[in-house]
Amino acid sequence: MGAFSESLSPALRVSYMVLPEQLLYRYKKKLSFIICPVPTIEQKVLHRFMQDGYFERHLNKMRNVYKHKRETLVHHLLKFGQGTEIIGADAGLHLLLSVQNGMTESQLISAALKAGVQVYGLSKYYMDNSWMNKTPTVLIGYATMTETEIMQAVGRLHQVWFVL
Repeated sequence: MGAFSESLSPALRVSYMVLPEQLLYRYKKKLSFIICPVPTIEQKVLHRFMQDGYFERHLNKMRNVYKHKRETLVHHLLKFGQGTEIIGADAGLHLLLSVQNGMTESQLISAALKAGVQVYGLSKYYMDNSWMNKTPTVLIGYATMTETEIMQAVGRLHQVWFVL
């Protein structure tokens, strides 16, 4: 199951489900009454877009764009030096940064926000905080930022987190 909201556009509102033959038969037999809300013309355009190789070219282009942004972010975060650890820099459009500078997670978030940078505390994603890493860790996304904005944001984070 998946959707094209991240790879193309959320406005497209097209999702898909790939089923093994055995389940496809059961799906058709029991759920064939479900009407697809996506207009046929949009489905046909998307099909042609994929069939003619445009979707693959688009994905390859976006992989390179995000790869450069990620490399810029990691390169500048590495300048923070000891007391920080970058986690998950090889996947996705965000990474985790553990920060040991004497500040709590909420202090890191608050200081970043005052500097005009939005980061998210990892604790926000835990149901049971006993499993949480004791080192304050924040989630940093970079998908919508330019490389220049990434450099500026990292500079502001360094200022408010390490240059007291």
